[in-house]
Amino acid sequence: MVVITWLSSWVGAGFAREYAEQWYDLLLIARNKKKTDIFVKYLTVLYPNINISSMIFDVTEKWQLEKIQTALWKIKKISTLINCFGYTSHKYFNKQKVRTPKDIITIQDTAAMKISHTMLEIMKNKKQGNIVHVSSLVSLLAIGDNPISATSKIFLNKTSDQLHHIKSDYNISIQTLCPRLTDIDFGKIGKQNFQDKAMGVRYIVKKSILCKNKWNLVCIPRFVNKVVLTTYNILPRTRSHKLFKRLFD
Repeated sequence: MVVITWLSSWVGAGFAREYAEQWYDLLLIARNKKKTDIFVKYLTVLYPNINISSMIFDVTEKWQLEKIQTALWKIKKISTLINCFGYTSHKYFNKQKVRTPKDIITIQDTAAMKISHTMLEIMKNKKQGNIVHVSSLVSLLAIGDNPISATSKIFLNKTSDQLHHIKSDYNISIQTLCPRLTDIDFGKIGKQNFQDKAMGVRYIVKKSILCKNKWNLVCIPRFVNKVVLTTYNILPRTRSHKLFKRLFD
């Protein structure tokens, strides 16, 4: 079974579609019941022979997060976790509500780590498994107008770095996936952009699985994004911030 958390972006939906095509049963942990129910029905029509279930939780609430962890312990056949927890604000940092930064950290860091910890314990017993933390290229560049969202992803990246040694002890692969765009809401996207975004996400998902098979810790889809990151790291910070902020705006 493949567990995909916080299914609200095209990346999470892309992983669900890809693993359904490979005949994996799916457990989708999401926050929006209406959109998730529609998506589950869509997948069920396409892949009637696999088991697709969902759990709806708001992980900003501690007790709901604990319920997810308890439910996961009862499932025996879990092979993969795709951690898509993501939440951001499109307002400037100083214009956000007081609670917004706290919610971002709770969702992208606290919830992600607690679910990953539970899954690691389950996978260690089997000595096999895969965990993908969906981050973003922006977190590696440290640019943008929302420092809390970017730096919370940096925490996620570094946690994956520290866990990477587990592959030799327990045969569990850990991956940080850093595509250029991750926060694409499939509930709001226009019909005109549907095929373009779907094709882009399919490439990201395929690349992630390829990286997993090679045991790559960090997966950055598309060569141009690797060039961007290398250039950013070479240039002085003041110049790189100015240049790449313009590129990503």
